[in-house]
Amino acid sequence: PARAPVPLPRPDIENERVEPRPAFALIQYETRTLVLGIPQDILIRLVEEEETTFVDMRVATRDGDHDLGLNAELIRSFLLDLDVRLLGIAGG
Repeated sequence: PARAPVPLPRPDIENERVEPRPAFALIQYETRTLVLGIPQDILIRLVEEEETTFVDMRVATRDGDHDLGLNAELIRSFLLDLDVRLLGIAGG
């Protein structure tokens, strides 16, 4: 006959150490330029400080010595779009 599972003891959460939560989040992805299909690696870091969240964005082109301003334009358009979308939320 099958035996019933034995319950495990409950964790002692009152005497357990509380680990600090990280104050940042990382989002990393890859995209390609629309016309030429040049691969770009993108990293967005969100840093929380008190009641503010800072956004830091980095873009790197994998191929070639120069990105022809594509990385800067991608960052500008992303941050502008983020600013417009948060305008109603932030009360600006």
